[in-house]
Amino acid sequence: MIKNFIQRTLTGFLFVVSILLSIYFQPTYYTFSGLFFVFAGIGLFEFYRIANLNKGVSMPSTLAIITGLVLYVSSFLMAVGLAHYSILVVYAVCMVGLIILELYRNKPNPFHNIAFIFLGQLLIAFPFSILNAIAFAAEPLWLFALFMLIWVYDSWAYITGITLGKNRMFARISPKKSWEGFAGGFIFTLIASSIFAYFTPDIATWKWLLFGVLIVLFGTWGDLTESLLKRSVEIKDSGNLLPGHGGVLDRFDSLLLLAPIVYFFLELI
Repeated sequence: MIKNFIQRTLTGFLFVVSILLSIYFQPTYYTFSGLFFVFAGIGLFEFYRIANLNKGVSMPSTLAIITGLVLYVSSFLMAVGLAHYSILVVYAVCMVGLIILELYRNKPNPFHNIAFIFLGQLLIAFPFSILNAIAFAAEPLWLFALFMLIWVYDSWAYITGITLGKNRMFARISPKKSWEGFAGGFIFTLIASSIFAYFTPDIATWKWLLFGVLIVLFGTWGDLTESLLKRSVEIKDSGNLLPGHGGVLDRFDSLLLLAPIVYFFLELI
């Protein structure tokens, strides 16, 4: 348990540091977007690999991954002003092409394949693409805070969960997640949000606290959504790339439902 905790903490810390360096030590966010292009590709690979483990599902994973990356690149080009929204026509054509392809593949459950293709785009390609919009539209501080608060919540939820956890949140989906862990992560995330508020007097405290609440709620739901996917095929991790975490999806599951919410939050404030 201690070894896994150390691996998990170090991996999470190194990820946060690498992301923060890509944000703050570049005149633009090109390095950040390039880094998450890689993460998006690996995340899509992990998702479609897991989805294909379901009985009767057989998708053209490579084409689905490429299609997801087309969306990611399109979002980047729009975010930096190099393309208009009309570039999304390319993505739409790719998606329609994947549907048409099922007419000719002669697989037993074509609509199962189509459903999982769309789900992968919605849960992986879309939120990762939204990060480009957040990176180029918001102040660097918010992007910095997003990943810092996710790391704080994840770390303290894990610590309080393994030390105090008794009451399970969703035993049928994620047996190790507890209400105690959730509460511990919630409290420390609000503390961290308050620290951000203290050092940024020009930003109202309620905005930071609401930001922390959104990260906890939608981050947890994203985590549980990814756990539900893994539970459907009875696997523990989405991959084995990251010591103590598993795969890329295991590391970034909080972003799956959170990224769009953060984007709209920043647009509204």
